Amino acid sequence: MSSQYNLPELLAKRYELMEELGRGRCGIVFLAYDGLQKRNVAIKLLSEISVSPLDVKRFQREASFISKLHHPNIVSFYSFGQWKNIYYIVMEYVKGHFLRDYIKISPHPLLCLIESALQICSALEHAHSKGIIHRDIKPDNILVSSEGVVKILDFSIARNLATESTRLTGPDSFIGTMAYMSPEQFLGETLTPLADLYSLGVTLYELATDKLPFTAQNIITLIMQHINISPEPPGAINPAIPESFQKIILKLVEKDPAKRYLSLSSLREDLKKSIFDIKEKCLQEVYKEKEIKNVCRQSSKEDAILSLYTSGNIYLEDGNIEEALKIYKQLLSISEETGCGNGEIYAYTGLGRIHVMNNEFEPAMRCFLKGIETENIFIRTENMCYLTETIIKLNKIDNLKEYIDELKLVLTGICNKFLMGKIYMVFGKYELINLERKKAEDYLKKSKNLLEDTKNYWETGEIFHELGKFYMEDFFISREIKIRIKSIKFLEKAKFLYTCMNMKNKVEEINEELKTFGIISSE
Repeated sequence: MSSQYNLPELLAKRYELMEELGRGRCGIVFLAYDGLQKRNVAIKLLSEISVSPLDVKRFQREASFISKLHHPNIVSFYSFGQWKNIYYIVMEYVKGHFLRDYIKISPHPLLCLIESALQICSALEHAHSKGIIHRDIKPDNILVSSEGVVKILDFSIARNLATESTRLTGPDSFIGTMAYMSPEQFLGETLTPLADLYSLGVTLYELATDKLPFTAQNIITLIMQHINISPEPPGAINPAIPESFQKIILKLVEKDPAKRYLSLSSLREDLKKSIFDIKEKCLQEVYKEKEIKNVCRQSSKEDAILSLYTSGNIYLEDGNIEEALKIYKQLLSISEETGCGNGEIYAYTGLGRIHVMNNEFEPAMRCFLKGIETENIFIRTENMCYLTETIIKLNKIDNLKEYIDELKLVLTGICNKFLMGKIYMVFGKYELINLERKKAEDYLKKSKNLLEDTKNYWETGEIFHELGKFYMEDFFISREIKIRIKSIKFLEKAKFLYTCMNMKNKVEEINEELKTFGIISSE
């Protein structure tokens, strides 16, 4: 370690350097231990001795930008300061892989890529809402944690639309990574958030095809390609890319910003639709190969565990409970052999869901109780929701309030639509127990709006079913035709999704409920 990067005296009292994480022209990033907060952090150091005043200005600007951004998919800012000639930023340490490596080790790379892209969209939408353009979106600036959470890094060349000129000249005009820069950046035109979408398009193109859309021996040729040449369709390079995803990528890399996606919300909608095409291909691969053990040989322990869990979930959501059960049991066995705690948690989550599908609520509750024994907030919250729903089904409501209170606390700090939808569904069921029907209806409707947007058959089917039953009870009280129609609509929607998942017991349950309206299934 160069002496110029020794920790300043001010930091050395609190932080202990552990290892170097990376370095660039202007500085170096270390993994350090924060003795006060008892956590690992990343410390980015810049020595004024070896860089220009402009580099120092960019470093200060980066600290200013990330301090304003509070989003689960953007690396968290902790502190910024200066000690003599050394500037530092202390931020969240993310244990995981860069996006490029994360995609490569995934058993379903394209599915993994699109799901990561959805998180990137969420992060960019937040940054853009604060007037900040990243200007350097690329695989090397995107980390994925061991829990699969995307984190955007490095706002060192970002721009603030509100306070800085968006027409780039001078030293900042060609700042960025040229392979990912938009045509308007090369042309020195007014910069908008659509420049980030172009860079995202190049990133998706590269990770989907393992090839950049434009490559050249010299800078001038590369610039002219970005400005004038249309890239080869990614599907021609990788036939596994569905047409829907290819259209997304090509729209993102349009030369004219006005022809790109004009909002990240519309991009997200198209990405979600493309996930269905990808899942079909993934499912076919799983059915065809069934070489689950190979995943463990080819990946690290944690990656193999997550891959197995994903495969089990794909089987489960396709209604193939037998294969899902085999995978979850295998996952449990591997976890016991390797001592990987997360694997055991994943296994019990999956096994609990199978018990619920089979109406086996006592063993399901035992599985979910094990599932909440984790520090992973996403997995714990998911299991907490399943556990609470199971307790309600068993009518064991003595300790229910403590779980509800924890879920209320979690709800204040998350923006994940799936988890929010699950929590609102739990709240709706809880209020029904308390005979607070208006509150219950409000929660269930909020849940529907969120879960329907996630395209998750299991949970969307369940919320449709809950609303169908809710309005059925209302109809028998009020006898209003419009409520009868509303109930039937939700029950039919739930039946359709349960049929897609081959959940025969749920389909039979809904058929019985429809009979109360005089509707007899023709099946």
